[in-house]
Amino acid sequence: MPVETRSSQRGAVLLDGTAAKCVTSVERHSDRLLVVNLHASPRDIVLIQVYMPTTAHTDEEVDVLYEQMEAILQEMKGDVMVLGDWNAVVGESPEDDCVGKFGLGNDRGQKLVEFRKRNRMMITNTRFKHDKRRRYTRKSPGDYARYQLDYILVKTRYRNSVLNAHTWAGADADTDHNLLVVKIRIALEKLSQHLGRWDKENLKNKIVEFANNVDSKLAQVSPIQKNQMITGKGSNML
Repeated sequence: MPVETRSSQRGAVLLDGTAAKCVTSVERHSDRLLVVNLHASPRDIVLIQVYMPTTAHTDEEVDVLYEQMEAILQEMKGDVMVLGDWNAVVGESPEDDCVGKFGLGNDRGQKLVEFRKRNRMMITNTRFKHDKRRRYTRKSPGDYARYQLDYILVKTRYRNSVLNAHTWAGADADTDHNLLVVKIRIALEKLSQHLGRWDKENLKNKIVEFANNVDSKLAQVSPIQKNQMITGKGSNML
């Protein structure tokens, strides 16, 4: 069995030039969990990239990662997509209208189904009818077995925006996984340059500094000069 190294556990999100200009933040919560925020319309998009532990790891490790994801989901306000290698198989029996009948049917698959139920999400690539070669996402060394382990989840309220989902077999990528593609109707927005928020504390300090400067100068003015300034007859005004 291949040994997972620390470097092999690190996930990444690859964006093209247009999407990269819409990135507002990137947060790595662990070697297996990465969050990327994109500015979009009408709501921002949050990509959560996950790499679940393999069967060489305990269920407790898997549960910890699910808990981390749920904590992140509770804080996110944009349109969330959770994607990656879940190392789980959900099967071909539909749970409801958010887990389709086109999975490739393990115990950890049930954990994924329960996760999506709690968070009201839909597994996109089990909802569209494709030949099995367009559904499996990984083949074992020697190609003696094929599995569907990678999934893309979106919030159920946006399921009508998902137009299609399938794997891209034969893509030129150095991996034993097939690329998983989902077609979604969204509109990204390039970040505009802005001045940023006012520094209220600094502004307050400037006001105090100006007032003290005025008081200091007035203290140096004679009563006669003050009277001239008030009546507008003085030639030297502050």
